[in-house]
Amino acid sequence: MVLNSGKKPFFLMLLFLFGFTIQGKQDTEDWFLVKNMGQWKEDFLYKAQLPGAWFYLQKDGYTIKLTQTEGMDEVKELLHHKHFKVDSSITLHHHAVKVKWLNTVGSSNTQHEAHSFYHNYYIGNNPSFWKSKVPVVKNVTVKSLYPGIDWKVYAPNFIPKHELVVSPGADLSKVAFSILGTDGVSVNKEGELEIATSLGVLKESKPLVWQIVEGNKVFIDCKFAIDYSSQNITYKLGKYNKSIELIIDPILIFSTYSGSLGDNFGFTATYDSQGHLYAGGIVDGNDGEYPWTFGAFQTVYGGSTGGQAPINLACDISISKYAPDGKALRYATYLGGSRNEHPHSLVVDMQDNLIVFGTTNSENFPVDSFGYDTTHNGGYDLILSKFSEDGSTLLGGTFIGGNANDGINNGLLRFNYADDFRGDVYVDSANMIYLATCTSSGDFPITFGALQPSFGGAIDAVVLKMDSLLKEIVWSTFLGGSGHDAAYSIKVIDSTVYVAGGTSSPGLSQIANGAQTTYNGGISDGFLVSVNKDNGLFYNFTFFGTTSYDQIYFIDFDTDKNLYFSGQTKGTLSRSSNTYGQDNTGQFIGKINPSLDFVQLLTTFGTRQGTEKPDLSPSAFLVDRCNNIYFSGWGADIDNNPGSTIGLPVTSDALKSTTDGNDFYLIVFSRELKTLVHATYFGGVLTSDHVDGGTSRFDKEGVIYQSVCASCPNSASQSFLSDFPITTDAVFTQNFSKRCSNAAFKVDFRITFNVVANFVPDPLIGCAPLEVDFTNTSIGGEQFLWNFGDGSTDTVKNPKHVFEEEGIYQIKLLVTDQTSCNELDSAEATIEVIVSPQPVFEYEIEPCKLELQLINQTIGDYEYNWSFGDGTTSQEES
Repeated sequence: MVLNSGKKPFFLMLLFLFGFTIQGKQDTEDWFLVKNMGQWKEDFLYKAQLPGAWFYLQKDGYTIKLTQTEGMDEVKELLHHKHFKVDSSITLHHHAVKVKWLNTVGSSNTQHEAHSFYHNYYIGNNPSFWKSKVPVVKNVTVKSLYPGIDWKVYAPNFIPKHELVVSPGADLSKVAFSILGTDGVSVNKEGELEIATSLGVLKESKPLVWQIVEGNKVFIDCKFAIDYSSQNITYKLGKYNKSIELIIDPILIFSTYSGSLGDNFGFTATYDSQGHLYAGGIVDGNDGEYPWTFGAFQTVYGGSTGGQAPINLACDISISKYAPDGKALRYATYLGGSRNEHPHSLVVDMQDNLIVFGTTNSENFPVDSFGYDTTHNGGYDLILSKFSEDGSTLLGGTFIGGNANDGINNGLLRFNYADDFRGDVYVDSANMIYLATCTSSGDFPITFGALQPSFGGAIDAVVLKMDSLLKEIVWSTFLGGSGHDAAYSIKVIDSTVYVAGGTSSPGLSQIANGAQTTYNGGISDGFLVSVNKDNGLFYNFTFFGTTSYDQIYFIDFDTDKNLYFSGQTKGTLSRSSNTYGQDNTGQFIGKINPSLDFVQLLTTFGTRQGTEKPDLSPSAFLVDRCNNIYFSGWGADIDNNPGSTIGLPVTSDALKSTTDGNDFYLIVFSRELKTLVHATYFGGVLTSDHVDGGTSRFDKEGVIYQSVCASCPNSASQSFLSDFPITTDAVFTQNFSKRCSNAAFKVDFRITFNVVANFVPDPLIGCAPLEVDFTNTSIGGEQFLWNFGDGSTDTVKNPKHVFEEEGIYQIKLLVTDQTSCNELDSAEATIEVIVSPQPVFEYEIEPCKLELQLINQTIGDYEYNWSFGDGTTSQEES
């Protein structure tokens, strides 16, 4: 089959996963491919150690040398204690298998991505085998293995994978391989290639191939085909669009326990511009220390008193910041006073400073002495804390509240376990801070001229805006009627703030002017409201619900600024035509126009039928840059929680395809909710995985940052469980607490293929004529158009430009990429060019006096440095 689109270039990427299981103990080390520069005599290009095996990359394939691990510990013990006198009764078996590409070009032209370190080899006494600065690499690409076909080998999270990259015009039918040194090769009913050896069965997964076609994920059928007469193996590929790229599968970047010795519940998570994961939970330091780091803001546990409702656990907030790959803990800190605290939501500002929204009943909770409110007000107060990027400094902190409980959603709207701790914090591009939550305090601080100045009922929603240092409330308003009301999600776009939540107050119909103007009854309805960003005054409001139970937990925007919303229902909701899902199930996702008066799309998904319970407690939600829609939730048998993950659909590329009913569930829909793109379970096998409240997040690239309350024992006999799936090189691979650990995981769904424009100018300010270097840091991009704001343009990727005249210049970069879903993106920055100083001065001197008066007439605010020619200087202006 010749792959020739006749249109634009594309790449065909086939993924094959190979792995093996060997009985006995396995050591786990990082995946390091070491280049063979002559330090080894054997004929291979790279070498790596795997659990129980060695991997050798050759120009025509690869060899795996398996080693029997059973008995290895005994051999090591004998070698240590008996001075290399090994008992001859112990035999270690080995087996080598080679996968050989057939009829290849035989190219040894390789490219690799190197680690920052290297190896030195001084083998024997022959200097010809001594090699220094040998590259240690993350992945290798063998160029032109076949004409127009490259071969890449890598191992995310220690799972070896390889892929073929097939260029336009390349002939895939020429790709074939054989496997040498086996006891038989076959294809099982799952489509996996089974390779029999004397030490067990190796399996290479069924080739997994898909395309993104008009925003939809379309899987391409691909199978192994064995010619049993020659034992050659080829790939049988189904029909596909030859002008569009084919994509590889999602990867688990990392998953880690928290390392806490004390009981540690997972609540909330977020990310920053570098891909760090921030996990927030609560920890009982009486039971053992949290792994705080030196220099962190609070290294001493504060919650010495007993626990209070609703958690009834003595606790501080715990915050951990993990490296983007999960291999390092950047910082970890307590946050709390002498009583109890809970984190509800985390977000970072434009400088990657972390903002924590939570609740406390500690009078001595640490706040900024210049904060808006430095005194606890009674019951549970809201708290907002802002930390420096390294977690060492409190940049701002305040109480907010009245004389009753604030932020605790413990009324009629508490439907799922831990709904008590919902709510959301958001930061705009000016670092202004927005909050959506609830209150039971009639004296909650509301600003003059508010949308709703008076308390409506038992629990009201509250929405507010604060300055970046948490010193002032810009505006604040109640939002509620005579029933129970709570706000769960908040977003800002352009000049408008959007808020979503739940309500049991029919009286709110007096302000409803959107798609649903009346309360539908039942336990609750969801609601959406928009207000003015600057003053908090009303724009639009709509109910969303049935005659049963409904709540909206999350909102986000697509690229056209339409609002998507997601939540739960026990009522009957019918899907829009041509959407994925099933009518009248427990979770809904909808799309509504910015004025909130027309629901454009709606679907429900899950297993529930009729008026039975929803499946999932919502935890995170996203619309990515390509308008794919993501949802994270969990279903678990814990404290009468209504949900379960049993029976939910998963895709063939699922990270976990089976469930015990007590897992997380991650699902992705294509744009317009047309098709299922990806669905997977994620969780342990012995315990109920969940969160204890709070908000986790996806980033706009489709990567989830999820906090988890993991490995909580079902009984005392299950203490110190570690059943949650953890990556081998994570910071903490075990649960050190006798009960729960705030685990966290990061998964890249690798569905978003969009161009993102970005650049860094250097310098940002200087004197004319000013030469500026522009470093293009865009993601993707085929063409670049620069507008320098002075009438000049350029099309190179990384230009230099000289600004001749004084002024402020708005620089704009437009990046286009026809292979991306959004095709173009732009970025802007400002350059300031100032006039070069022209030093001017006069002098006055009187004859016969040893004194000279210098008068500085330079125009502008500058620093001055006088040199008088006699070795003396001055920095005075005149």
